[in-house]
Amino acid sequence: MKLNSRRFGRFLLSSFFRGLLLLAPATVIIWALWRALSFFDGIIRTDIPGLGLIILLAIITVAGWLGSTFLFHPLAEMGDELLQRIPFIKTMYGALKDLVEAFVGSKK
Repeated sequence: MKLNSRRFGRFLLSSFFRGLLLLAPATVIIWALWRALSFFDGIIRTDIPGLGLIILLAIITVAGWLGSTFLFHPLAEMGDELLQRIPFIKTMYGALKDLVEAFVGSKK
């Protein structure tokens, strides 16, 4: 009888740790996604949950569309020239610009 209770205890402990190994990463991922979505949804506050996130995505998409039109290029070039003149920001801006262009730029 003592052997069966010891085996059952090991089974319970083993099942507990296996469940912990399966659920802990999934819980952390779900929590992180929830916090990130809540943060982005809170940037533009609305009474409808999720609407702020949708509006934020729409604004980013429209800005990207404007960035690809001929109207936005002169403004972008002026901003680029201004950022290239500021000593400390010039270094950081150049590195960040190169990194972004490497991932989403049209140049190969």
